[in-house]
Amino acid sequence: MLTEEQVKAAMRAAGISVDIDAIGLNDKFRDHGLDSLDVFNLLIELQAETGREVPDKDVPLLDSTAAILNYFKS
Repeated sequence: MLTEEQVKAAMRAAGISVDIDAIGLNDKFRDHGLDSLDVFNLLIELQAETGREVPDKDVPLLDSTAAILNYFKS
């Protein structure tokens, strides 16, 4: 199962250049300055780590760490 720390590690691996530790579990990524390319790169990292593909239609739903954790546990 994916953890919050794994999501944050994937953000770092994706080269996201915001204060990752300041992003709360339920905070919207856009509120911390992440754009769609940042989220795309994050999802690429998570797909590689988990082996689970994220269909394009689901990408807009993954707008917070909590949303990602819920998505990957289902």
